[in-house]
Amino acid sequence: MRQFRIQLLEDVINAAHSTLATQLRVEYVCGARVSSLLQGCSLGDLDMVSLTLTFRDTKNGDDVPCALPKQQKS
Repeated sequence: MRQFRIQLLEDVINAAHSTLATQLRVEYVCGARVSSLLQGCSLGDLDMVSLTLTFRDTKNGDDVPCALPKQQKS
């Protein structure tokens, strides 16, 4: 069995529509489940000053903040 390659993930994200690419990037960076991103946070849970997204009421009942990286200029 072949191992997962980061380049494959980058290719999928680069080929995806911008809305899906954003979701995939956040899932990858935060290690978040799809359900956590779709149901566990809202736009109000995004702090653009500190670049933190907080997932509410996670599997263990806690709120979990996730630091988002600054976007690199290409």
